[in-house]
Amino acid sequence: MDVNGGVAPPFDEPGHLPLQMPLTKTDLCTGIAATLFAFLAVFLVPVVGIFISIFAPLPSLLSIYRFGHPAGYWIPGSALLLGLPLLFYLGAATDAPYLLAMLLVGGLLGAGMRRRWSIDKTIGIAAGVAFLTGALTFWAVNGGSNAQFWSSLEQELRESIVSALQAYRNAGIDFDQEATLEAIQKMIPVFIRMLPGAAFVSALLITWLNTLVARRFCVVRGLPLPEWPPWSHWKAPEPLVWPVIAAGSLLLLPSKGIVLVAANLLLGLSAIYLFQGLAIAVFYLHRWNVPRLFRAIIYALLLLQQFATLLLMILGLFDIWFNFRRLPPSGIHPKASEAS
Repeated sequence: MDVNGGVAPPFDEPGHLPLQMPLTKTDLCTGIAATLFAFLAVFLVPVVGIFISIFAPLPSLLSIYRFGHPAGYWIPGSALLLGLPLLFYLGAATDAPYLLAMLLVGGLLGAGMRRRWSIDKTIGIAAGVAFLTGALTFWAVNGGSNAQFWSSLEQELRESIVSALQAYRNAGIDFDQEATLEAIQKMIPVFIRMLPGAAFVSALLITWLNTLVARRFCVVRGLPLPEWPPWSHWKAPEPLVWPVIAAGSLLLLPSKGIVLVAANLLLGLSAIYLFQGLAIAVFYLHRWNVPRLFRAIIYALLLLQQFATLLLMILGLFDIWFNFRRLPPSGIHPKASEAS
């Protein structure tokens, strides 16, 4: 029996997946608890909480995808209603829009999967909404109309970093605080001006990771999936290369403002080609039957080593012209086994 007191009928509207499972009270409570724990982990668990919070949209995604309308919206709706007073109680009311953004991301990803949108459209719309919601909130909270916005933002970031480093030190995490702070201080002006691009990269990363985990969940549970290509066969839309070329050309202009915009655009686009480079790596590691443990080690090295990450981006970009996986235009290689 579901939360509405009955069993939901089959979800067979045109253009949707034939899937609508009954939402039980256990599913509801588990989804709400998982959402709030993941979002609040950044406050509750030093360092590791940042990574846990990335998956705050996942329960909403799975809820809407599995349970459909209207039952699937009970989890994100209830998480919002319970999360808002909790954030006020914790003195983190300014983070409420970010909770809303995470729930919107999960909702859009789940709806996109149910409606059989392409993976590009599903992730693109969800990442765009997350970016715009976060950007508008950040601008409003920090007084974006102020002429001294960027300098005051640098000062606030310095103070936040000092507080965070002190909290980690108090938690028993040992490091050279003075040297770390000195290195970070030098990077603050650059980081602040690259904040829009970094925020868009974060939005893409969050949507991409949640989609990958959701797909794995569906495979393990035997749930139907949208007709998406395997992750190892994914390719970025080819027209996307033109903004890359345009942004690279704009970097040569003498205007600092134009160069700043171009640099932020390149940063955002680089994440997309990083994903394509990773897809190429997944394709060949799977094709060569590399053991899972070694694959995990290789992925970690590729993402944590800066030079390797840069090579992945370049590999993903040049795949547009060289087609390293020898994929047909459809993106599915007829002789390659499917890898996720």
